[in-house]
Amino acid sequence: TVLHELDAWLRSKDLVEGGGATHDFTKFAFATDGWDLDHFLDVECRRKGLYKPGAYLDRWVDLEKVFKAKRANADDRNGRKKPRSSRRANLLAMLRHHKLQFEGRLHCGADDA
Repeated sequence: TVLHELDAWLRSKDLVEGGGATHDFTKFAFATDGWDLDHFLDVECRRKGLYKPGAYLDRWVDLEKVFKAKRANADDRNGRKKPRSSRRANLLAMLRHHKLQFEGRLHCGADDA
């Protein structure tokens, strides 16, 4: 499976050792926009009867949370009295904020990877 190929690749780069339960979390991190790894990966593994290798797939950087926190800190520093919308800061909004454009197809696993 792709998960086993990923695990083998991480091991070939000496990023993961042993059973993958412990590794140096300063060497790499997965990043996601929201809760994909928190929800979808577990659901799909259970649905397909797949084994999810390594605890490294249980830790990630949630770019949405980081973006919201940075924006809130900037609002505080700039004296903004009314907080910005609490709506979800989606990937396209975050890219626009940084003057970047999305390449590929949204919600396409091959392009996301």
